[in-house]
Amino acid sequence: MAGSSCDTVLALVSGLPAAGKTTLVKHLVANGSTRLRLYERISFDDLYGQVASEDAGSKRVEFDPEQWKACQREMVAQVTRRLEGQKVAVRSNCTTPQLVLLVDDNFQYRSQRKRFFQLATDMNFGFAILCTST
Repeated sequence: MAGSSCDTVLALVSGLPAAGKTTLVKHLVANGSTRLRLYERISFDDLYGQVASEDAGSKRVEFDPEQWKACQREMVAQVTRRLEGQKVAVRSNCTTPQLVLLVDDNFQYRSQRKRFFQLATDMNFGFAILCTST
């Protein structure tokens, strides 16, 4: 099945804060990619940090649930765009490397995991959940 969309894997990396999610994902992105397999990362913490720092300037801001929801939606949108781009690339080029898209968040709610499972299923991509613990 080389070159098919089934070679694409959407992997959710979940776990409690400070359980090693980001360390694992950054290690895979930095050291795991080859000419046949490409690891990429989308991180909720990065998205939330960007928005929070833009809003706060230099002052510390309390948690904003609306901002959290907006960042969750943006993460889903980024994952969707990347997977759609991969689907197009696979169709047009049979030598496209396998994509393992690592989504770094704690995924504490089942609904958060379910929407990504549905996305992978709808696009005929593989799906995995990696749970980290310390």
